[in-house]
Amino acid sequence: MPSVRPITNANLGVNPDWAKLPLFDRKGWKRLPFGAFADSVNERVEPADAAEEIYVGLDDLDPGNLHIRRWGKGSDVIGTKLRFRKGDLIFGRRRAYQRKLAVAEMDGICSAHAMVVRAKPDVVLPEFLPFLMMSDRFMNRAVEISVGSLSPTINWKTLKLEEFDLPPLLVEPTPYKDGRRNRLRANLGDGWLSELRRENQAISLRSYLPLVRRIREAD
Repeated sequence: MPSVRPITNANLGVNPDWAKLPLFDRKGWKRLPFGAFADSVNERVEPADAAEEIYVGLDDLDPGNLHIRRWGKGSDVIGTKLRFRKGDLIFGRRRAYQRKLAVAEMDGICSAHAMVVRAKPDVVLPEFLPFLMMSDRFMNRAVEISVGSLSPTINWKTLKLEEFDLPPLLVEPTPYKDGRRNRLRANLGDGWLSELRRENQAISLRSYLPLVRRIREAD
């Protein structure tokens, strides 16, 4: 039986053809303002009218973590709040340098100091949007456009004009033959998108973030 050479750092190397992979092919990419592929949902609600609903405050969001691991109830708080739906993104627009962003796995209400962001599914793959927003490029820009000194805050009117590059097949929808709602197929590789869908919200951010950074910032 032939011997098998063990894998070590010494015999690992960079694929010389990495730049030819579809993932890094920027031909056909489009630069779009954030507001072209995402909405800020400003549905306001009084806690008294949502006493038994889930409430998510900014303190319930962990920096750099897309999961919501803590929450309260509407009856715990006072003051006008924002309503979010399952699949929306809850973004801490106040003190954006804390990188508080999470994917809602349920319906509920959240702090009015958050921004409820909803992907436009005919323009961008909803599963992709949280990784774009958690990238260094997005977060650094969010900090730069924040206004105020004590509690710097992002205004939607400013954020929606910020431009980001999207791969072509994340911009242009491709309909399935069976006539279901258009879904977007990415040239990032079916395996990668399958993994995102399979893990759904239980995604290990750290394992994917380097990949997303290269997608967003490679020149």
